[in-house]
Parts: sequence; structure tokens; C-alpha cells
Amino acid sequence: MAFVRVAAVGDLHCTKTSQGAFQPLFAAIREAADLLLIAGDLTDYGLPEEAQILARELSAVRMPVVAVLGNHDRESGKEAEVSHVLSESGTIVLDGDATEVKGVGVAAGFDGAADHRGKEDARRGLPVAGELGALDQVVLVGEKVAIVVDSVAYLFDAGTGVVRRAAAAGQKGVRVFAARTAAGQPSPRFDRLFLTHLHSDHTLGLADVIFTPWIQGRRAPLDIYGPPGTSHLVNGILDANSEDIAERVAASGGPAPDGWKAVVHEIADGIVFQDSRIKVSAFAVPHAKWKYAFGYRIETPDRTIVISGDTRASPGIAEQCRGCDVLIHEVYSDSGFATLPPERQAYHAQAHTSATQLGDIATRARPGLLILNHQLFFGATEEKLLSEVRSRFSGRVVSAHDLDVY
Repeated sequence: MAFVRVAAVGDLHCTKTSQGAFQPLFAAIREAADLLLIAGDLTDYGLPEEAQILARELSAVRMPVVAVLGNHDRESGKEAEVSHVLSESGTIVLDGDATEVKGVGVAAGFDGAADHRGKEDARRGLPVAGELGALDQVVLVGEKVAIVVDSVAYLFDAGTGVVRRAAAAGQKGVRVFAARTAAGQPSPRFDRLFLTHLHSDHTLGLADVIFTPWIQGRRAPLDIYGPPGTSHLVNGILDANSEDIAERVAASGGPAPDGWKAVVHEIADGIVFQDSRIKVSAFAVPHAKWKYAFGYRIETPDRTIVISGDTRASPGIAEQCRGCDVLIHEVYSDSGFATLPPERQAYHAQAHTSATQLGDIATRARPGLLILNHQLFFGATEEKLLSEVRSRFSGRVVSAHDLDVY
């Protein structure tokens, strides 16, 4: 039986200036392998010109090459051209299909399904993700939530420091947030942002999400989904930073001319976004006197995740979850609440959900995992908060911390 030596690489991020950069790598692969697999993010911005550079570099490999596109290869909306350039040069580009090379079967694709063992790892909360499967991650970034599917990040709310916390998640191994600029600076990417409501603790990082990834390389406008009033908020941020934007765009070698822009989608109940990886549905929740506040139900090929947003106890949460894989819910401690002045008790009772109320909700909702987020301890300990929830809910529950991955 003849053995086939397989080399696998990923995240090449070939740019227009990468001519010659991969020659040492490909020379080593040529000596050590019979087949080369490239697992996503072949190019940096998904430009045909980048693919042409990579195709010339790959000509030195002199062996069969099988590749699958990643999210960066789709960033400019020209993935068909990128795939065509690579295919014309002899690279086999898979997209949900399979091939056989030298007797080795290769099945992969950006929207393909992972094997059973990989899915079970994801369900146990292990940090797994990648272009070769539809596995998802729930990542806590600065108390807000990122859902990562096939190395594409969907961000829910934008608190203070969210970009820095995402970069920190990248350092802990969350690949989508591990990208770096040519100068070596962290460059986490967000593909879309969903706002639950417009309280400042959920939006103070909005300018950061709009501008920092742009300055560090984002070329396309950011899509933002949020309640009525989101356009007013975003336009105010852009207007206030108009001089900054103009100076950066005019600077020699400055950032992309359109990457600072934001496309706002003001939402109502129902499906607000859907692509081949994820379906996001919004549902109204009661939060103090806010006219518009939403939770989200997120369906990926692997899991269903419900995010409560800020809400007082609401039967709608259990209806949206109904046995979901993960329920991420805000909470306050009953014992801590009892120490507050009456006027603050009155406010928080209308704005948030107590631990015992959440335990009752979770019992009806039946999530596979309950994640406590946006915790209001009011002086209570985390152990006390968890015990209050567990007094009413017998399922699996954890109290989230910044940079946790589930």
C-alpha cells in the first residue's frame, strides 16, 4: 500500500504585495508532501488580484492542491472570481463538494458539515471552529456576545472595549479574532453587529466597532442591525467623526475609502438576517420604559442559541428557547436586590430578571446550557447568584466571565 503524504495549511492571507513571500513555505512542502490542502482565508480581502499572486506562488509547489475558501476570501463579494483564478491555475477549489486525489478522498466546503465527533466537541463547549465545518462558538467579549460560525463572527451588542476584548479572545485561540495587520497589530474582524437596545452600556463600543477594524484593514461597510433609533445613533457617531474620516481616507496609504461606512437595518419582530451559516430572529422583550428592546434567537447548523437582551421576567424567553441548546440570559441576585433602596428596587424589578425568576424561566425553556450574563450582583457573591438560580432550575448553568468560550 502506497502512502500519500498530505500537508495542510490555512490563513495564508495573500495580499497584492505577497509575491515571493510563500516561496520558502512551498519549497519545504514540495520536499515533504504529495498533496497540499489549504483550509480557508487564502487571500486577505477576497480580491482576484490577490488570487493571481497566490496562483503564481502555488506554481512552485508542483503537486495537487485542494483548497476551500474562507470568510476573508468572500469579504469583497468576488469569491467566484477568486475561485475561478485559482481553478484556472490548477487548484481544486471545493465548496460543499468532494474530490479524490492520489486515492485520497477530500470532502470540504465553506458551508459543509463537520463530522459527528467534531459536533460533539462543540456541544461540550470545546473551542472548535473553522472553514471545514459548520461548528459554532459562543464567545463572551466584554460582557457582550459573539457567535462565531465557520470563522465568521456575528457580534451582539457593543460595550466599552469590545474590540480590545475581541483581540484578547484571539490571543486565547479564537481564530476569527486572531488576525493581525501587516505591522503586527491585532485586527479582530466583525462581519455584522446586532443591538438588543440602545442603553449606553450596550452601545458605547459602537464607534470602536465601526472605526478600529476599518483603520486596521476592513474594506467593506459594517452592517448594523438594531431597534428604531439605531440610524440616529450611528449617524451621530459618523457626523462627529467626519473630520477624522476625511483625514484618514486622504492620507497616503490610508484605510479603504468605504470601510468606515455603516449600513443600518432597523428591525422589528421576526427574521432580521439569514445567510448560509446563521439565521437571526428578533423578538420584543420588556425592559423598563424602553419602547424598543429585543432578544435574539440564533440558529446555526449545529446549535440554537437564544440571547435574552436586557429584560424583566418574560414568558417570551421560554417560548423562543423551547429546548434550545444555549440560553444566554441577564440576571440579578435576589439577596443582593434586597439590600437596595426601595426606589432602585422598583426600577430593577421593571428592567431586569431575578435569579429565582430566571430559574423558573429556564425550567420552562429547557435549555441544554444556561449562561448567566450581564450579572447584577448588588454585593452578593457569584456562588450565591448561582445557588439562587439552581434553587429553581436543575439543569446545567454557568456564570459567564469575559473571554469564556462555549
